[in-house]
Amino acid sequence: MREPQLHRLVQSVLNHLYLAVELKFTYLILTQLG
Repeated sequence: MREPQLHRLVQSVLNHLYLAVELKFTYLILTQLG
């Protein structure tokens, strides 16, 4: 028995993590260039 709500929550968390990592890399690249 799977809960679609749980799946949605996991998807949301993964999306947030991905965004955070992307922002961190962007910040690192910008600071390296600066």
